[in-house]
Amino acid sequence: MAYNKSKYVEAAQKLLNQGKVAQAIGEYQNILKYEPRDQVTLMTIGELYIRQGETFQAIDYFERLAQIFVGDGFLTKAIAVYKRIAKLAPEEIRPLEKLADLYVQQGVMSEARPLFLQLAEIHLKNNRQPEAVGLLKKLLLAEPDNLRIQIRLADLYQAMGQTRDAIEAYVSAAQRALARGDQAESEKLADKAIKLEPNNVAAVIVKARVYSSQGNLAKAAQLLKQVPDLEKGGEQTELLLDLHIKGSDWDQATALALRVFETDEKNFGPMQKVVEALLQSGQDEKALEILDRSRVPMTDAGEHEAVGRLLNELAVAMPDRLEPREWLVDLYGRTSDSFHLSDALGHLGDVLVANRQLERAKKTFEQMVEREPENDSAKRKLDSVNRRMQGLAPEEAPEVPEQPLLPTDFQRSPVVKLRSEDEEPAPEAQSKSAGLPGEPPLDEETQKFISQSLTDVDLFASYGLTQKAIGLLEAILRRAPRHTPTLEKLLDFVLGAGDDRRTAELAAQLEQIHHATGDKRSAERFGELRRRFQRAAGLSDEDLAIATAAAMPASKETSVAETHEVTIPEVPAEPAAEAAPASPVQGAESAPVEVNASPSPEVQEVDLSDEWATLL
Repeated sequence: MAYNKSKYVEAAQKLLNQGKVAQAIGEYQNILKYEPRDQVTLMTIGELYIRQGETFQAIDYFERLAQIFVGDGFLTKAIAVYKRIAKLAPEEIRPLEKLADLYVQQGVMSEARPLFLQLAEIHLKNNRQPEAVGLLKKLLLAEPDNLRIQIRLADLYQAMGQTRDAIEAYVSAAQRALARGDQAESEKLADKAIKLEPNNVAAVIVKARVYSSQGNLAKAAQLLKQVPDLEKGGEQTELLLDLHIKGSDWDQATALALRVFETDEKNFGPMQKVVEALLQSGQDEKALEILDRSRVPMTDAGEHEAVGRLLNELAVAMPDRLEPREWLVDLYGRTSDSFHLSDALGHLGDVLVANRQLERAKKTFEQMVEREPENDSAKRKLDSVNRRMQGLAPEEAPEVPEQPLLPTDFQRSPVVKLRSEDEEPAPEAQSKSAGLPGEPPLDEETQKFISQSLTDVDLFASYGLTQKAIGLLEAILRRAPRHTPTLEKLLDFVLGAGDDRRTAELAAQLEQIHHATGDKRSAERFGELRRRFQRAAGLSDEDLAIATAAAMPASKETSVAETHEVTIPEVPAEPAAEAAPASPVQGAESAPVEVNASPSPEVQEVDLSDEWATLL
């Protein structure tokens, strides 16, 4: 016989009209045999059992309905069903647990929390502590930041005699309270853990952090010193070391770091931290002493980059000390870092020269030349050391004679510029000071050349073609010797290449240019750089002056090319027969000049601006 749902529903309704509820329930149950997930039928049967006074049977059908809703993702409908069940059986725990879980799934903790706490209390009243603990842990999993639940759980563990769990819960709660900034509550919870286990390291650390956050560094350090096995490292050692460093207690910090290092040479982290802190605070000698002990084990452990960074910082802080430079050479030799080894050898040689250890400096520069036969800087430095050892002055750069770009007559005859009657004649001192202008105006062709060349320089630099970049910058300076951006970019390259002589020369040129333009700050900056590398290169002031003059021939010529302002005498009615033009230049055109708009004869002016622009 085929299944016909309508037939069963009509039969059930007829039986209900006759007051035969039990028989009607039977008809609905026949429907569930064919459609066990029929939600309306399940709800109807549950309601009919309630009418019959059979609550537990009704709850069974309501539970089946709620599970179907949960499975289909209708959590709100499932919650409504479990609420109905909870009213039917208020003494039952299962509906409340289901409700709490469903609220957690929905993220409605305001509804879930009181249910979990209510269930926990029910379990505690019935001496079911493990069940209460399970519920609180479930709630804590949903609300990990709930400090009240953490404390309640810790107290419950303590009451149950589970000391280890209680200590962990108290420490966790103390950490949470400290993170919130509640120092008093954190200290109180840490004390509860310490009371259960006086030597509990985690609790001691939390309490020490409380003291530290209150600014009581000494009390925090004293507490941590009582922790055993500090030499083995760990969080307590790191915290104590930080406290010593924060309080500038360098002796204690150094002693602790050495204590850890002596126990295990692979544990060099505290040593490294102390060295970094000492360098930042200017305690260079102490940093040197500690780094001497830790650099080799750190290098062997693969921390050569960190060692190199610390040694370079130490070398900058102690420019006259040999040890950092010697250790850098040793480091790059150990690690076969040929790229950095050459620089390290060059810097070591410079410091040896500054310390008058010429024999060692000679061997160092010879090693550089042997490694890089084409390194002109190393060759110059080696030659300078050899001359010193022979009692000779460092070789001077040959003087480059100045070649006039135009005949002398034109150098004496600047372009004439008329001034109005209202203008004051320029004072003589002003014309003299114009001998070092900032940057002479460049013609359009030169500007395009410089712009394209600087772009190519950046391209070469990005591919590591330093020598090509330097050559192109030198080419720019041959056309525009006083072009400041080019000089500064070239200075960066030669500074990185370790060419002290060239660095001093370029710094001197920039110092001179900025001094002439009145930029005192830049002049002082480049002056300081010039003096530093002048000493390193062994250059005298005379040597540097000659080199600078040879590199900047435009400094004199530009003063000639300056436009001078002169007073034009009154032009007579008749042109002077003996008046002769200036020395002729091919292509120079004369231009008429009017004075006070009077109809006077033309005065011839020689304009050499185009010729000067071409030559410059």
